[in-house]
Amino acid sequence: MNGESACRRVIQGAWRGTKIPGAAHAGLVLAACLQNQDKPEERQQVLQQARHAVREPLSIYGMAFKRWKKSLEKGSPEPRGKVLYVHGRMAIGLGTESVLEVGLTLHHTYGTPIIPGSALKGLAAHYCDQVWGHADERFKAPHDKDEKTEGGENGPGSCYRFIFGTQQAAGYFTFHDAWMTPESLEKDPLCVDIMTPHHSDYYSAEGDKKPPPPWDFDDPIPISFLSVRGVFHVAVSCELPGDEGDQWSGLVFELLGQAFENWGIGAKTTAGYGRMHERPPATPGIPEEPEQEQVKPSPSIGDRIKVKRIEDPKGKNRLFFKAEDGTRCQVSQAEDPSKDVPVDGEVELWVVNAAQDIYTLSSVKPKEKKGKPKKSPRR
Repeated sequence: MNGESACRRVIQGAWRGTKIPGAAHAGLVLAACLQNQDKPEERQQVLQQARHAVREPLSIYGMAFKRWKKSLEKGSPEPRGKVLYVHGRMAIGLGTESVLEVGLTLHHTYGTPIIPGSALKGLAAHYCDQVWGHADERFKAPHDKDEKTEGGENGPGSCYRFIFGTQQAAGYFTFHDAWMTPESLEKDPLCVDIMTPHHSDYYSAEGDKKPPPPWDFDDPIPISFLSVRGVFHVAVSCELPGDEGDQWSGLVFELLGQAFENWGIGAKTTAGYGRMHERPPATPGIPEEPEQEQVKPSPSIGDRIKVKRIEDPKGKNRLFFKAEDGTRCQVSQAEDPSKDVPVDGEVELWVVNAAQDIYTLSSVKPKEKKGKPKKSPRR
């Protein structure tokens, strides 16, 4: 009995349980355990079982991870690696064939999330051509007609050829598969997401058949899928040893870092998926929010604030000041003692009136109003 049949037999006997007994490979659960595609509850349960199964091989995966890192060090090219954090979530391998209609790239042996080296190289090469190549021709991808001619060490496309190679010759860099760190498996690395594509009839038309036009009354179809969050070890190998190899490796990691931060890797990057940074996110699984500038509250009547005298906008030698929050201020009386303050000089004055665009100030503290507050009118 093969593994797929065994897994189906297990799922048939324990479908209603909260956890598939013995399931320790998320990829096998996703590939073989769905019984009915038309039942959303079964689909959701398969996704949840995959989330449980991905953490089962933690102990053996930890040893495999160490062995993998050690194997990189034994290779002839000296490897360089960095730890990168997923900010938000990542959808890698979403377009691969799957019984769930959406795929996920997992390690074939351990069923853990992995970023293929081909995806890393493709992202870096495309970013190098489109962004760096736009500013410097040395990073521009060579065309087919240019591959037969050598542009020299500093000619157009020379850096691109050196890093990624062409159809005529291989590059000097090897992009290894990025493995998830064992610590990330302990923190539930798989998440259940939902996308709702519209106009399915319009996009699924085959052959010469004219598709129906999309319109606002098409029903959205919710499709659940698994995304990834956690930490990955990204490694590349350079054929050049020593300081020269270190310099080129630093350049490649700078290229990857910008591509991860600005473009992202995998699917749904326009929705914010696939962003990775060297620094950890503020909250695991939640993208960082930009720091908001703290706005100081406006002063109230009777407050004493520090202001700086400025020139009269109309040159009439009137008394104008500027508060620390940038608001323009004026003095209520021309004979106020603050008239002796020179331009750019600072003084503390009392707030007589605090409008939104201008404050009225005085050297004399305003008197507090006494009396009972007025009653609000009856409704």
